[in-house]
Amino acid sequence: MTWSTWITSAAVVVMATCTTGFSQTPMAIATFEDVAGKWAGHANTHAVSLDLETNGRFTARYALGSEKGAARLEGGNLVIPLPEHDGALQLSRDGETLKGPGVIGGKTWQVSLARKAAP
Repeated sequence: MTWSTWITSAAVVVMATCTTGFSQTPMAIATFEDVAGKWAGHANTHAVSLDLETNGRFTARYALGSEKGAARLEGGNLVIPLPEHDGALQLSRDGETLKGPGVIGGKTWQVSLARKAAP
């Protein structure tokens, strides 16, 4: 392999690695309109769903019941307070998914939600 071929190959590998890593970076949530709608997924192994309105009002459903309230945007993340269950979700947007930690009753769960298709 010639020196120039080796350099070109190395450059292609570096560029592919950088591009792949960049595309998986979570996107900041600027407004509730960015994430309004119906979401469903899981917190560890438990099914959960989230209905979010454009004004930030939400209904969260999970194994322990459901809660309604007002979400907040903090640092590009969606924060869903769950005071009835002594917890909150802190979700970031990654394409058409919302992911992040959720705390309920002092226990931390990994939450992953996908946007539900409109009927």
